[in-house]
Amino acid sequence: MATTKISPVEVQKTLGGIDFPANKQALIKHAKERGASGEIINAMNGLPNKDYLNSADVSSELGGDAGKEAGKDGDSDMDE
Repeated sequence: MATTKISPVEVQKTLGGIDFPANKQALIKHAKERGASGEIINAMNGLPNKDYLNSADVSSELGGDAGKEAGKDGDSDMDE
């Protein structure tokens, strides 16, 4: 279970360029390749094993309302 709150900006920066949907292992691999902090890697290690549709989906799992904030910043298709 991921309990550390990670900023949605950090998540988007870390996951920039990844092809979604992506599973937990792909997210961690991509984050490591992009030089993500240990805090982010540790948080991602606590993610549930599932496919994530976008960075807002990842943010939601990592920090609760962080995903809602990320969704407000341009992922308008999430409500469609």
